[in-house]
Amino acid sequence: MSETELTPAAILAEGARVLAAAGYHVDRSTESKLKLPPERALLAEDKYGIVALVVYDTWTDLTASWAPAQASIVEALSTTYTRLDRKAWDGYLVLLTPALPDAGETTAQHIRYDTHRTRKLVATGDDLQSLSDVSRVLAPLLPLELDTAAIRDTQSLLDELPNHLVEAGIPHDLADVAVAAFRNQKPIVQELYQHLEAT
Repeated sequence: MSETELTPAAILAEGARVLAAAGYHVDRSTESKLKLPPERALLAEDKYGIVALVVYDTWTDLTASWAPAQASIVEALSTTYTRLDRKAWDGYLVLLTPALPDAGETTAQHIRYDTHRTRKLVATGDDLQSLSDVSRVLAPLLPLELDTAAIRDTQSLLDELPNHLVEAGIPHDLADVAVAAFRNQKPIVQELYQHLEAT
């Protein structure tokens, strides 16, 4: 995708797509909830937390507006959730711009490290060079993808373990009990002791 096609609207649409594909409920009608224009912002929620994603045209716009955007998500969280609700403490503010940062005193690191109200992800033209970069920027908010082949390999290794233990001189019944206890997340020594008492 060429640089001219990487517009704030395209970035916002890709952010909505990535979050929705990861199981978030995406709300583009942010004007009433976040007091942010819906063509520049969205609110996304899953069972663990809330994400406000805001896209700016320029770095100057971002540095001038991130604090009010943060106040907006904090207010939305406090009016929607009680202090005891886990989501009240798990809000993220994602600030994006396709523009490069300028040499001003506010840096992306300065904004990222300001975590006293919400945690923040910040990406600029250095990080966003194509739409595929949006999912990489949002990766900390996305569920981990499990490697099912690796899980299958782990299971097959467990299936082989009793034979290796027998080869090492462990009685077959004890090897089976130990592996079964591990699979069932039970205390291995206790299971072995109970087995020995029963035999």
